[in-house]
Amino acid sequence: MSKFFGAGTMDGTSRPLPADDLDVGQIWRAIVARRRWILIPTLLTCLGTAIAVNVLPPRYMAETRIILQNGENFYTRPGSAPEAERQIDDEAVQSQVQVIMSRDLAREAIAKLNLTQNPLFNPPTESPVKRLISAIGLGGRVGQASVEEKVLDVYYDRLQVFQVGRSRVVAIEFTSEDPDLAARVANTIAELYIARQQDVKQDAARSASDWLASNIESLRKRVAEAEAKVEDFRAKTGLLRGSSSSTTTLPTQQLADLSGQLAAQRAAQADAQAKARMIRDMLSSGNILEIPDVANNDLVRRLTEQRIALRTQLALESRNLLPEHPRIKELTAQLSDLDNQIRLAAERVARSFETDSRLAGSRVEGLMAAINAQTQVTASANENEVRLRALELDARTERDQLESYLAKYREAQARDSRDASPADARVVSGAVAPATPSFPKKIPTILIATLAVFALTSAGVLSAELLSGRATVRGEDERGADRDTAPAAMHATATSTPYLTLPAPIDVEFKDIGPVRPPADLTDGTAMDVILAKLAVPAREGRGRRLIVAEAAKDKASTDVARRLARHLARKARVVLVTLAAPSGADEELGLTDLMTERAGFTDVISREAGSRLHVVGHGTQPSEVLAEDADGVGSALAALDQTYDWVVCGLPAGIDPALLHVFAARTDGSVLVAREGEPEEQTVAGYQNLQTHGAGNIVVAVTGAAGDDAVHQAA
Repeated sequence: MSKFFGAGTMDGTSRPLPADDLDVGQIWRAIVARRRWILIPTLLTCLGTAIAVNVLPPRYMAETRIILQNGENFYTRPGSAPEAERQIDDEAVQSQVQVIMSRDLAREAIAKLNLTQNPLFNPPTESPVKRLISAIGLGGRVGQASVEEKVLDVYYDRLQVFQVGRSRVVAIEFTSEDPDLAARVANTIAELYIARQQDVKQDAARSASDWLASNIESLRKRVAEAEAKVEDFRAKTGLLRGSSSSTTTLPTQQLADLSGQLAAQRAAQADAQAKARMIRDMLSSGNILEIPDVANNDLVRRLTEQRIALRTQLALESRNLLPEHPRIKELTAQLSDLDNQIRLAAERVARSFETDSRLAGSRVEGLMAAINAQTQVTASANENEVRLRALELDARTERDQLESYLAKYREAQARDSRDASPADARVVSGAVAPATPSFPKKIPTILIATLAVFALTSAGVLSAELLSGRATVRGEDERGADRDTAPAAMHATATSTPYLTLPAPIDVEFKDIGPVRPPADLTDGTAMDVILAKLAVPAREGRGRRLIVAEAAKDKASTDVARRLARHLARKARVVLVTLAAPSGADEELGLTDLMTERAGFTDVISREAGSRLHVVGHGTQPSEVLAEDADGVGSALAALDQTYDWVVCGLPAGIDPALLHVFAARTDGSVLVAREGEPEEQTVAGYQNLQTHGAGNIVVAVTGAAGDDAVHQAA
């Protein structure tokens, strides 16, 4: 059977309020009506808290701060030890916190301050609370613990030691009813901690000193024995030292001296040979005076001076006399004689260098013979020298160890006092007796308790009002009716009114039924419920339900029923609206066509409508033909959407392409055909048959107002 109903415009005088808004006025009236449930507990809490904070004994907290740092300095550090800054990290600070909270340090503080005799730490009688806890088995038996254990329990209950931020400062806080006692306990703990560090260093130095003293005597005996073995072996083998400051033996030193002399003689021989050869070469070339050794000879220097004077005289005489003159010939003969004398002097110098070269060669030969003989002597003593070096190494090792132990022993003796072992901590802020108690904070405690009770009672009243349903806005004229019965009533109205039913076949019976207006009190939300009730689309296992909303007219604007229906469904379910109305050029956004052409993904085309829970997928920037050409792709996209959403509503525009209509009509669970009042019935019938032709089933025809949808749209 086909179904038809009217969803006409509403009366302008009736304007419904949204069904899921809160009535602020009703909430305020409920709070005012139940003000006693808020004010009485709040006032009682304020009064009780004020009495409690005044009855409780005040407690005072004193704080001492200690900084952890390396206490060594130039005067207390050992002379041989390098200056090294010890790194104190967070783990080291936390370790020192545990040392301060140790039971040994606590016992020392308790004994020093005589806290076992203080009634604040060792009360004469147990409190009723502790007796009750002991009676029910949550604590130890009263009187069973020793006095020391009781005092330690109170001590640790009131002690707090912690690291200040991420610094190397440790805070020691102690709480007590006596402010002077709180300050004394905090300062005493800091003093005992610093003294304990000094004692630990002093004990370490004393232990090291005792151990070194016990080993030094035996080490001295071993050093004496090792050095005696070295001297005895040296005397037996004749490996005497070459000099007092040398560690080499006498044969080795003699061999080294001969090698040095041999090198010197070889150098002298080579130098003399080179000089003699050079003089011979210069004589053959006629450059006698350019040889340094010849030019520096006294005889050659005098002959050179005479030669210069003779050449000067020859030059003067040549100005007046001819070359064949006897005087000129005499001077020329004298000049030639001087040149011969200079040459003879140069030859004597060359012969003297040759003589020195031969003498040096003789010395080299003698030294070579002496070295060969000394090498044999030294080789015969090598085995004994190896054993001697091993003995010397043992003796030197023992001596070095003895000297190291002696130096450490002297340092340990010097540090065997408290003043020479500074602690790695110092007090940076001592505790003073506090003037104001740390507990209880009267005004903050009263305010917090009062505000907490006020907030809890107000929340209780507000929750009760919300759960009763009176704080939510009702329908148009029945605000006091129960909201949960509205859907059932709407469904009953949709199924009982006779004008909603249209027998099949539509082409026979539809012509006899004129456009019918719904009752005046049928709101837009009610009309949507009637549409859904007539469709009666069952829930699909594993996927959501699909609807299409099509227009009967082909030349008029869309009535936007698809968007209003999707908004209505989105109040209680997850809904996505797929609108195929082509956007204008300024409103183009990514949509279904872009998804089909792989220009965008699902996250790019899905957007949320402002002011509602509805998600929307637009037409897109590509032409609609891409959807008709890829029917399987559209089916896959719809299948992906109904895997995520409870409802997939497809809004088809007026005058849609038949091929595109077939793509969506064949893949839907229900169809809504929108017609206007006053339109020809033939047009509506044609639209109905068109949907059937393209595979649509379960079709509902909704008739809207002819003048427009403003009133209904505003009510949606």
